[in-house]
Amino acid sequence: MASVSSSKDPKELHALKLRAMKYYQENGVPVKMEQILNSMFHDDPPDVYGHLVNFFDQFTKPPILKKVTAQQAIDCLGQSAVQTNVYCTVNNKDKLLCSVTIPNPNLKVKPEEKEKAELDLQDSVNAAIKIINEELADTFSGIDPINQSEIDALILSIFEKKKEEDLAKKAKEEENQEEPPPPPPPAEEKDKKKSAKQAKKEIIAERKESLTGKGGKSVIALDIPPERPAEYFTPGSEAVSAISQSVCACAANGSHIPVYRHIANLARTKGAVNEFRIPLPMVTMIQSGRQGVGKVRCIKEYMVVPGPALSIDKSIGHIQNIYNHVAKSFTTKMGVTAKYVNEIGALCPPVDTPTQALDLLQEAVNGEGLTIGEDVFLAINAAAHECFDFEKGKYEVVSGSLKSGDEMVEFWADIMTKYPSVCAIIDPLRGQDHEAWMKLCERISEGVFIVGDHFYDRPGVTRKEEFPDPVMTSGIAFNLERMTSVTDIIECSNKFQNAKNEIVIATNQGDTTDTFIVDLAVGLNARFFKLGGPCRGEKSAKLNRLAQIASELEPAIPMVEEEEAQNETLAQSEEEKEEEEIVTEEKTWGQNENSRLKLHDLFFFPLIQKKPIPTEECEEDVDDEKRSSSSTPKKAK
Repeated sequence: MASVSSSKDPKELHALKLRAMKYYQENGVPVKMEQILNSMFHDDPPDVYGHLVNFFDQFTKPPILKKVTAQQAIDCLGQSAVQTNVYCTVNNKDKLLCSVTIPNPNLKVKPEEKEKAELDLQDSVNAAIKIINEELADTFSGIDPINQSEIDALILSIFEKKKEEDLAKKAKEEENQEEPPPPPPPAEEKDKKKSAKQAKKEIIAERKESLTGKGGKSVIALDIPPERPAEYFTPGSEAVSAISQSVCACAANGSHIPVYRHIANLARTKGAVNEFRIPLPMVTMIQSGRQGVGKVRCIKEYMVVPGPALSIDKSIGHIQNIYNHVAKSFTTKMGVTAKYVNEIGALCPPVDTPTQALDLLQEAVNGEGLTIGEDVFLAINAAAHECFDFEKGKYEVVSGSLKSGDEMVEFWADIMTKYPSVCAIIDPLRGQDHEAWMKLCERISEGVFIVGDHFYDRPGVTRKEEFPDPVMTSGIAFNLERMTSVTDIIECSNKFQNAKNEIVIATNQGDTTDTFIVDLAVGLNARFFKLGGPCRGEKSAKLNRLAQIASELEPAIPMVEEEEAQNETLAQSEEEKEEEEIVTEEKTWGQNENSRLKLHDLFFFPLIQKKPIPTEECEEDVDDEKRSSSSTPKKAK
C-alpha cells in the first residue's frame, strides 16, 4: 500500500512541509525539543518521559473553566450542604480540578424561630444545587479561573437580579391581595351605644396602662434603636459562596501553588507576597449565654488564644491540654459529663458567673506551666445582641439581673481590670447602642481588641460603606457564607487592615472538614482564626491544616539577625536610608521564591475615642494652620 506522502503531488507535498515547518517554528517546537534533548542526556533522569512532561508543562496553556456542578454533602450538624465541583480544560482534556464543600451559614434567629429557619435553609441549599446544575453549569465556560473578581462579579450580579425579581414578585402579590371582608351588618341602636362606650373604656385603659404600667407604677417610654433589618436572601444564595470558593481553589491548583499563596497574590498590593504568618487560633473552651444551661447571659463564648511567640505546634498541644483540664475540672467539681459538649465542640456546663469560667481558664493555663497574659491569652465573645431585652431596654447579665448600656460599660471595664489577660472582646454591646459603645472603647480599648462581628453587616455590604469617624472597632470578624464571595472578603479585609483593624476569620456552626477557610486566613494575613472546641473532626481538620501550612514554610528569620540588620540600617546615612525604604516598599518576591514563615508582632491595642468637638478658638487655630501650610512650599521627598 502506498504511503500518504507518495500518493501526493510533489508540489502539494512541498507546500505541506513548508506549512508544517512554519507551524512548528511559530510554536517554538524545534528549539524546545533540541534544548530538552541536549540537557536530558546529561541529567539522565530516572523517568525519561516524566522529565519531558515536566519540561513541556511550563509551556502549556493555563486551565480554562469548562463547567461547574454541585451535589449534596452533609455538614457537622447532619444538615445538607453544597459541594461544588469545577471542571477545566487542561492539556486539551476536560478534568475535575477541585471540589469544595461550603459550610452552612450561622442562623441568627431567636430560639423559637430556629426550627423554621433550619427548614428554610435546607430548601435554600437544595435550590442552590439545582441552580448550579441547571442554570450556571456552563455560565463560566471559557473564563480563566484566575480572574476571581470577574467571576465573583458575574455570579453576584445573577443573584442580585434574582433577588430583585423575588422582591418585586412579593410586592405585587401583596398588592393583589383580596379586598378586606365587608363590615358586619349594622346592629341595633342600643348595641351601637354599648359598643361605643366599651371602645371608649378600652382606649382609656390602654392609655393609662402605657403611662403607669400594669402594676400602676409610673414608667418612662423607651426609645430603643431597633436591630438592623434582616437581609432577604433569595433561595439558592449559597451558590455565590460555593462557586467563588471552588473557583479560587481551582485557580490555585491550576497554577500548582497552595491556595493561601494564590489568595495572597490576589489580595496583597505591596510588600512580600511570599511571607506568611499563621493566624493565632481563637479556640472556644466554654459556651454559655442564652443557649447555655447556667445563669450567665452576657457571655456566649470563653476562648483561649496562644500568645504571638508560641509556634502553632506548641499552641495546638497546649490548647488540647487546657481543654482536657477544663473538662476534668467541671466533671470533678460539678459532676458535669461529656453530654455538655455542644455542636461546635465547646464545653457547655452550668456557668453561673463570668468569673467562675474565667478563673477556671486561668487555672488551666497555669496548670500547663504557662504564664497567663504572655504565653496564653483569654478572649470573650459577648454577642450582646442576644442578651438584650427589648421590652425592658436593658442587657441581661445573669438570669434575672439587668443592666443599662452605661452600667454595662462599668461591668466590662471591671472585668478587664480583674482579668488583664483578656486580649479581645467580640460585640460587647449592641451595635445600635453607639453612645455606650464609644464610652466602653474609651475605657478599655487601650488594653483589648474591640472586635465587631454582628456589629457589621456582611462583607459584600460593609466594603461599600464608609467608615464612621472615628472607626469604632480595632478588629472585625468575617464568615464565609451565602452572598459572600472571596473578592468581598479580600476587599473588606484590605479596607479594615488599612484602618488598623485586626482581621478575624471565623468558622460557622454548620461546618465541614473542608479547609479552604484556613488557607483564606493565612493568605489574608489574618491575626486570629476563630473556631469551636478542639474535639470535633471539622475543627481538628482546621488546626491540622494550620500546622501543615507552617511545616511547608521556610523558617522565619531569627530575631537576632533582624536586630543586626536594623543596626546596620541605622548606621547608614540618612540619604541612603531613604532610598532603601523606597526600594523595600516596592519589592515583592518572585513567583518562584520559596514561601517564608513570618513571626507575629506583639499585640498593639489602638485607643478608640470620640473626636473632641472643636471650639471657636480651636477652629481659628486650625484655619491659621491651614493658611500657613498652604503658603509654605512642600518639601520634596
